[in-house]
Amino acid sequence: MKDITKKVHKAIFEMDKDIIFTKHELFMAQAPSWNFELDEEQLLDKALELEFVTKIGDDKYLMNNDYIPLKERGEKE
Repeated sequence: MKDITKKVHKAIFEMDKDIIFTKHELFMAQAPSWNFELDEEQLLDKALELEFVTKIGDDKYLMNNDYIPLKERGEKE
């Protein structure tokens, strides 16, 4: 999990970089944010629904660098 976390943190500071996740990498990076209440498939569905990621290939998901977190949008999870 440390490698994935490093990958995300580095990309956040270098917003010009594209971050591409597999479903498993997305889960490992984001499950703590959802209190581990969602399994891999549920978390991926939620990420796609919220436009946090976009599917770009077979098990490849591009992170949306312009994503606005729900808390900042004033919406509930």
